[in-house]
Amino acid sequence: MKTITKLVLFTALGLFILPTTLLAQEKTVLEGTEKEIKEEQKDLDKKKDNASGLEKAEKNANKKAGQLEKAESNLENKEEAVEKAAEKVSKKEEQKDKADKKVAKKEAAVKKAKKKENAKQKEKVKQREDNPKKDND
Repeated sequence: MKTITKLVLFTALGLFILPTTLLAQEKTVLEGTEKEIKEEQKDLDKKKDNASGLEKAEKNANKKAGQLEKAESNLENKEEAVEKAAEKVSKKEEQKDKADKKVAKKEAAVKKAKKKENAKQKEKVKQREDNPKKDND
């Protein structure tokens, strides 16, 4: 009887300890699972933050690309304006060169005319000096 009593007691004790152990293990597993879920949630939140950061970065990159295209367009327009201005400057320089040549020709003509005039006056003075009597008559 003692053996049966011991067997019953050990069985009862085993039936009590086994579920308790299983409950403890389940509780431990549940706590571990909850921790994992919390960590995964944190990781997911971080990934969401990173994703929103990446979206913002992409928007900024697109905005910068648009600004770059505008700047390139403005630069091309300014280069075209510079080329047109350079063409105008070269035309003005050509006009100035032509005007300078005309002025130089006119100056040469004026010098030539002055030389002729001076030569005529010298000749008149020489004639007067040579023929003083004609002036007195």
